[in-house]
Amino acid sequence: MSLPRLLFCSLVLIGWSDRQACAKIGGWDTEPNTQYHIQTDEGPERFFRYQTISGQYRKEKRLQDGSVVGTYGWVDANGYLRLRDYIADDKGYRIVRTKMVRVGQEPSTTTTTTPRPPPIALSDYLKEKQAEEYRPQSVEIVPNGYPSSTPSPVNSYIQPTTYRPYLYNLNSLDQKPYESQQQLVQQQVLAVQQQVQAAQQQQFQSAQQQQFQSAQQQQFQSAQQQQIQAARQQAQPPQQQEVPYDGVSLTQNGFRYYLPRHYHEEETAGDRRAGSFGYIDPFGIRRVIYYNTDPSSGFVHRKTNRYVGFNATPYDPRY
Repeated sequence: MSLPRLLFCSLVLIGWSDRQACAKIGGWDTEPNTQYHIQTDEGPERFFRYQTISGQYRKEKRLQDGSVVGTYGWVDANGYLRLRDYIADDKGYRIVRTKMVRVGQEPSTTTTTTPRPPPIALSDYLKEKQAEEYRPQSVEIVPNGYPSSTPSPVNSYIQPTTYRPYLYNLNSLDQKPYESQQQLVQQQVLAVQQQVQAAQQQQFQSAQQQQFQSAQQQQFQSAQQQQIQAARQQAQPPQQQEVPYDGVSLTQNGFRYYLPRHYHEEETAGDRRAGSFGYIDPFGIRRVIYYNTDPSSGFVHRKTNRYVGFNATPYDPRY
């Protein structure tokens, strides 16, 4: 390649690099009517950047270690672009570099005097102030020499759909709002505790009354049952005591024995004998025979038969 042609290419590259350098200042685009917004939420690093027509600019990047680096800037009223490079890491937030470049037109040196407005009545002032409090304020955007494609805000009044918040004057209050709220919560908790204690006391008293009534009722029933049993015992005839069976027992002049369903007893007086024996048959009939024997009259007897059941004695207690 010849030397003139090589010099020509070098000049073209230098001019193109100068144009690219002039097109952006620290990431801020110098082209008029520039407005964009770029953002990404994918990957380990997060990044966003935007620029408005008025000249406001910001870019930020979050690194993998959690630190954040970025730049923000704006165009002031004198046409200067002010850029601030910042970083936020384990050492905190700090500005690491500042830059100021003129990008707008020269400010006008003509001085205009605004006439002083005439005095206004107090009633008119209060009406205008009240209207301004309930009317949203319109903000005028100054493009700093750059034409704007954003339409002007609507000046007509729009009825708000939410109530205006009430502002407390803390200087006129004896206590702070959170202290009064804390006292209110404590009063509510105390009231609930008193209600619970009253309910528990009522339940305890009710349980005591029920226990007392139950004890009285049990005592009354026990006394009544004792009276009924005593009356029944008095109404029933006395039962004869049954002689327990003790096998065959010998007496001085005879013998006797008792079984559950059979007995036999006899006495001897010289040549004369007297006695009785009896039993309960399978039908529950007590059969008793009384007898006497002597040499002159021989064996004389009599008998009694009576239904008494299986639980009666084999002898007749009436004799």
